[in-house]
Amino acid sequence: MLKHFRVNNFKNFKDDLDIDFSDVNGYKFSQDCITNDLIGKMIIYGKNGSGKTNLSKALCDLKETLTMSNDMKSNHSFISNANSNNEITTFTYTFLFNNKKDKVVYEYQKTDLFNLTNEVLNINGKIIYSYDFNKNRFIEKSEDYFHNSDIFTIYQKNTNPSLPFVRWLVNNGAVEKSSIFNKMYDYAVKITQIFTPTTALIQLSRNELDELDRNVNDLEDFLNYMGIECKLSMEKLPDGSKELYFVFKNRKVAFLENASSGTLSLFNFYIRFLMSNKESSILYFDGFDAFFHFELSEKIIQYIKEKYKDSLVIFTTHNTNLMSNKIMRPDTLFILSISGKLTPLCKATDRELREGHNLGKLYMNGEFDED
Repeated sequence: MLKHFRVNNFKNFKDDLDIDFSDVNGYKFSQDCITNDLIGKMIIYGKNGSGKTNLSKALCDLKETLTMSNDMKSNHSFISNANSNNEITTFTYTFLFNNKKDKVVYEYQKTDLFNLTNEVLNINGKIIYSYDFNKNRFIEKSEDYFHNSDIFTIYQKNTNPSLPFVRWLVNNGAVEKSSIFNKMYDYAVKITQIFTPTTALIQLSRNELDELDRNVNDLEDFLNYMGIECKLSMEKLPDGSKELYFVFKNRKVAFLENASSGTLSLFNFYIRFLMSNKESSILYFDGFDAFFHFELSEKIIQYIKEKYKDSLVIFTTHNTNLMSNKIMRPDTLFILSISGKLTPLCKATDRELREGHNLGKLYMNGEFDED
């Protein structure tokens, strides 16, 4: 589980931007937003240009860092703040593993999207290693977690100069499957970053059609949950391909040719984001409801809360109808300011927020500090 995240000098965030997922208040309502005493479901509001998309890129950078392929190394993308004299961006992830018995702090620094300058892993207050990529050497190291005392020397001699030590350990089988390193790597692999859905008709690959065939009942349940009453089936065509159909009393009708734009948005949302990400560690939905009616947006949040109980799910939106204690709570609703400060509603006002408050109305009336 992710307990805390911090990024410094990333794109429009010149200074530290922090998210403390353990900063939970004692609200007795909407408790399905809290998982194991940590914030598990949250919504972020912010004006255009405040950095909601950049925040998603920063938080999800762990996946890019630990799973990137070598053929991407030639593509450099600078990530530090353009007004900063400092070219180094620092990412810090604090995890709780093994029923919160192990506190793991993983920090790394980059000059651009793919090149690291430093990497540090701390477990329960002890530095396991600190590596300087510019000098190609370990600054600190501990052999407690490794069977082979030569592991550090082997890594230095046989790796890409910017390959994270965690990734190298996992991919080379240098640590046990139950190790902290594998737990952190698995968490990173399951991070899912999702951008605004589209109403445009999408073309499905053969593999996606096969996967949809296995999940057609789940898609049907999803659409029915959203208020689209329908029965679906996948049919095999004479040429061996497959097609999705609406099933009516007297006939079957091709789904993609006859679905409304709203239904297609939901279909795209399911295919691209939900069907293949059922065990995500983090789901970051950026502008998820751009094409959805406000009642449908509420249903999507409720659906996600029911289906992804153990995942950290973050939504960004401009929809103030979702700023409600019926759906969320003041410690899981955040405002991202133009200055790069992320603040929960309960700390953005001197008012004691209660279940009966209309948070959306208070927000529209300027109750919450957005500096």
